[in-house]
Amino acid sequence: MGRRTRNETRWSVPFHHYASLDAFLAADLQTGGHSFLHNGRDIDVLIENRGAATTLVVFNGAIPLNVQYLPYFTGRGIAEDLGLNLIAVSDPVLIHRDMTVAWYLGDQTTGPLRPVLVPAIRHALKHLGGSNAILFGASGGGFAAAHYAQHFPNCTALVINPRLTLERRAQDKMATYLRLGHQMESQGTMTDRVRTLLADYGPTDLAAAAQRGLNHDLLIYQNFFDSTFLQHHLLPFLSVAGTDPRCYVRLANDGHGHVPIPPETVRQIISVVSSGRLSAIRTAGFAPASQTPNLTGQFLPEIAHRLDALGKHSRRLGRERDALEVQQLRMNERIAELKARSDALDDKIQSLNQRVEQLRTEPALWRRVWHVIPRGFRQRIRQLFRRTSL
Repeated sequence: MGRRTRNETRWSVPFHHYASLDAFLAADLQTGGHSFLHNGRDIDVLIENRGAATTLVVFNGAIPLNVQYLPYFTGRGIAEDLGLNLIAVSDPVLIHRDMTVAWYLGDQTTGPLRPVLVPAIRHALKHLGGSNAILFGASGGGFAAAHYAQHFPNCTALVINPRLTLERRAQDKMATYLRLGHQMESQGTMTDRVRTLLADYGPTDLAAAAQRGLNHDLLIYQNFFDSTFLQHHLLPFLSVAGTDPRCYVRLANDGHGHVPIPPETVRQIISVVSSGRLSAIRTAGFAPASQTPNLTGQFLPEIAHRLDALGKHSRRLGRERDALEVQQLRMNERIAELKARSDALDDKIQSLNQRVEQLRTEPALWRRVWHVIPRGFRQRIRQLFRRTSL
């Protein structure tokens, strides 16, 4: 079972090491990487202090399978561009090379990560000062940000095209997580056995926790044309927790499928939300989730346009199909013609082969000519040859 190797130097910052979580919590934190041991595993946090009023706490989503090193941090570019403090958390469970996402739950080595990371993040926030914290993540990182946000009252959780449940459409990644993190062979389906195993690690569905009431602002940015995440994550979540007054949604058209949000859009949203103004959430394009049915209305023209485009595309494909059928008929006729010619050639070849065999068995030409010469003339020829030889 392969593991990613450790490489601190690629982050070009000093790293501070601690023997335990308690040692980390007792330390005066400086800008740079911070690593403390927990159950024999390195827990890594990157801290950048810019003296800002807002700190961006970033949880990474799925990482590329070809990433070879830990720790893995995201969010540095945005935080630097916007002049924000940064706390980037690396998921230690991604030490398993074949794993791309682990949702900051923990594994059988680390145990549940929530009791470890929550005090670590609180300690970092305390040293950074400021008045605002934005917990940020996309896709699987969005699940982690929304999960951890409840432990930071009055923070803002900004989640981009987030996974809001592990109960649906997560079988492949969940199967890998269970196999490598917990030595459990599974198809990745959320069975009672899996729920029991993960009970201490975190919720498998964020809607149940949100239904009890949000103690923070939850901002959900969702690409309307990411049909899988819209249908299996956002809409089921809103059906349970969408009436909470602190739940907000922004629907967007970023293209078909689970595609990354444009970087400039991320910067614009975080820049506005980090201002701390009461109107910031609406200014950033978010509206109360209870208004989501009204929000979908803005996409009706786009939906109609896409349906019209699909209709045109379907008709064009129909014409191409008809043309291909005509070509197929012509090809079949040509194939039949070539087959007839081939059969005729085979007959000629067979006839020629028979003639060759016939010629091969016939006597030589001179023998056939000799036998048609009159006997007396043949005797005279023989006598002539005898005289010549003498």
